[in-house]
Amino acid sequence: MKRSSPILHYGVAVLAVALVLVLRLVLAPLITQQSPFLLLAGAVMIAAWFGGLGPGLLATALGTLVADYFFLPPQGSFTGPGLHALPLVLFAVQGLVISSLTEALRTARGRAEASALEAESHQESLRRSEERFRALGQHSSDVITVIDADGTIRYVSPAVERVAGYHPEDLVGKSVFDYVRPENLEEGRNIFAELLSQPGVHPPFEFKVARKDGSWSHSEFLVNNLLDDPDVRAVVINQRDMTERKDAEHRLRESEELYRSVVEQAAENIFLVDAETRRVIRANATLHHSLGYGPEELRQLTLYDIVASDREDIDRNIRQILDVGRRFVGERQYRRKDGSLIDVEVNAGAISYGGRRALCVVAHDVTGRKKAEEALRRSLNALLALYETGQILSSSLERKEIGARLLEIMGRVSGSTAAVINLRDDEGSLCAWRTAGPESVLASVRSNPEAGVARRTVFETEEHRLLELSPSNPQTEPLVGVFLPLRARDRAIGVLEVYGPERVAESETLETFASLANQAASALENARLYEDLAERERQLHELVGRLLTAQEEERRRVAYDVHDGLAQTAAAAHQLLQAFARHHPPDSARAREELEEALELARLTVGEARQVIFDLRPTALDDFGLAAAVRLQAEALRSEGWDVGFEAALGDERLPPQVETTLFRVAQEALTNVRKHARASRVNVSLERLQGTVSLLIRDNGCGFRPDAVQRSNGPGERVGLSGMCERVSLLGGSCEIHSEPGAGASVVAKIPLSRSEEDADGR
Repeated sequence: MKRSSPILHYGVAVLAVALVLVLRLVLAPLITQQSPFLLLAGAVMIAAWFGGLGPGLLATALGTLVADYFFLPPQGSFTGPGLHALPLVLFAVQGLVISSLTEALRTARGRAEASALEAESHQESLRRSEERFRALGQHSSDVITVIDADGTIRYVSPAVERVAGYHPEDLVGKSVFDYVRPENLEEGRNIFAELLSQPGVHPPFEFKVARKDGSWSHSEFLVNNLLDDPDVRAVVINQRDMTERKDAEHRLRESEELYRSVVEQAAENIFLVDAETRRVIRANATLHHSLGYGPEELRQLTLYDIVASDREDIDRNIRQILDVGRRFVGERQYRRKDGSLIDVEVNAGAISYGGRRALCVVAHDVTGRKKAEEALRRSLNALLALYETGQILSSSLERKEIGARLLEIMGRVSGSTAAVINLRDDEGSLCAWRTAGPESVLASVRSNPEAGVARRTVFETEEHRLLELSPSNPQTEPLVGVFLPLRARDRAIGVLEVYGPERVAESETLETFASLANQAASALENARLYEDLAERERQLHELVGRLLTAQEEERRRVAYDVHDGLAQTAAAAHQLLQAFARHHPPDSARAREELEEALELARLTVGEARQVIFDLRPTALDDFGLAAAVRLQAEALRSEGWDVGFEAALGDERLPPQVETTLFRVAQEALTNVRKHARASRVNVSLERLQGTVSLLIRDNGCGFRPDAVQRSNGPGERVGLSGMCERVSLLGGSCEIHSEPGAGASVVAKIPLSRSEEDADGR
């Protein structure tokens, strides 16, 4: 109940006394002398009843003062001690008594009201508790059964229909032992007897009871013996169906056993690591076998002892797994008990194990796969090496390139440290032709006496040898030397030396080395033969060039000899005959005819001499250049009735003498063939100098021919003529192409590049 403010209580006391005073003053004629004390006593009673003892005492004190001042003589002043103050003392005592009695009555009333409210509250709580109990019994998933001392069922909650399939009314009045399996009946009676002997709540126990459909459910029972309670006198049983949980536990147990079996028999290494101490908690047999540790030994190890990596890297990965929640997937190396390493693929994640954080690590041993991959890689490298060697043989005839690529391939295939190709020199001795590797290693193996003996032995016997070389530095690994003969055309042309770790002596690597050595020997021998052939061809080109130069010089000399000798003599004879005919004319007609014949013969001799001189070496070529000399050839052909077109765009600078001579001879030979064989009506000749290249083009519309057939079947002079044109041009690094088809005319295209020095010389 909400309490009023104390100010209000005391205000009521003051107001009650003030009201009595007002009534006394207003109704003074009607009120006797004792009436004010009665009214003030009423005010005290009102104040005490409304506010309690304090306001009642206040009203008593105020009433005493008011009565003394207003009601007792002398009025308007306070009475001093004496008999006149006796009514005031009696009033004060009366007010004290009234206040005390009123406070007691008020307190008793409050207590009565509180008791009534408390009783009402208890009744409401009891009602609600009963409703909750009924609701609990009605809606509880557990079956609540009440039985008497002989086991007869007095009450069953509705949950029994869901759990056992019975309606509650079907079970009331029946014995609980009717629903116990026959083989468990004696055990059930013993348990019930023990429950009856001990009142109170008993520990839970499990038992099997029958369902309505004939099946049996596994239930957990909690029994409260209330037979000693006079209000109840019953046994309350709480039955919880455990069938599904038991089935789940059974399945979980089977799953766990299956999991354990799978983990123990798995081919992967599976183990648990404590996240805090990094110690191995559990591990399967595969890990024991892989690392060589027993179970007790392995439990004494930490992850740092197993993983061949630095602690910082291990801790960093563990923090990522625990803090970030990311799984670690990658490759690692594990250290076995004997110190050797195995390669594993790791998949690790965080789990909870026994209430603490742990790492579950699954590591698949890939050491065998790594070795197989390495062997496959070496085999693939060997095949690639053989393929590349074949490519070198088919694409290069340069010995230096073959040697460099061979040493590179050897190093890639075997991981060798150094390699040497020894070839026989002109005196038959072995010399280091190409080397690869550190100079210190090469110097050491080249100066090693055992290596020298092995090198000579392999060269003489043509059989490979292996040699283990002791290192000069004890801290370095020993080298294995492989010596292989380089055989070509059934003879040894050199020795291949390869130095490296022990794997270079493996059988597969030796087979690869042998194949590479055989191909390399053939390639080197072919390259040597090609170099010899190229040298002979170079010498032949030089010889042909010298012959052509000598031929041109000889033609020049003969031309000048004919010009200075025969031509001058024939011209002088012709002039003398003309002078003789003018001074001594013949007498007869026959004599005149004979003289005319002599003059004609002399004139023809002079013309033929000049033609011979022009064919041998036209002076216009030396005096005026290529364009002028070719133009004269075209005009000579035009004078014979041919339709000849000529164009020249060579610029003002003279071409090098060899270029002019070569292109003139090509033009001369082509126009001669046109005159003899083409039966053409039109011939075009053009000369052009463009971007450092001089081009000559001669095209006719004659009967045409097949160039390859002419070179096979025509006369020696014609074959030499066609070949001579191309040979002359090729000696200067140019090209000469002859295009023709029967009935489609023919064209000759000759192009000669000008070197930068030649162009600069022309410019000067």
